[in-house]
Amino acid sequence: MEGCVRIVTLAQWTLAVSVVAGTLLQFVGALYVREFARRLWIRECREEERFLRGMSWSGTEESGGDGMVEEREVGIGGLEVIDEVDEADEGSEGSEKM
Repeated sequence: MEGCVRIVTLAQWTLAVSVVAGTLLQFVGALYVREFARRLWIRECREEERFLRGMSWSGTEESGGDGMVEEREVGIGGLEVIDEVDEADEGSEGSEKM
C-alpha cells in the first residue's frame, strides 16, 4: 500500500513541476513574440516614414503645384501630418540659405 502512495505522490509532483515548467516556457515564449512584434512594428514604421518622405520630395503635384508642402510625418492613428510653409517664411528661409 505504501508503494502505491509513493507512486501517486511522485506522479502528483511530476504533474505540478510540469505545469510550472510549461507556464514558464509559455511566458518566455510570449516575451520573445512580443519583442519580435515590436521590432517588426518599428521596421514597418521606418519603411512607411521613408515612403512618405519620398512622396513629399518626389514632386509638387500632391500639394497643388505650388510647392507649399514641406514635409510629411505620420501622426496619431497613422494619419499624415502636413506642415505648410507661409510665403513670408519662404522668403526668410531663402535669404538664410544664401
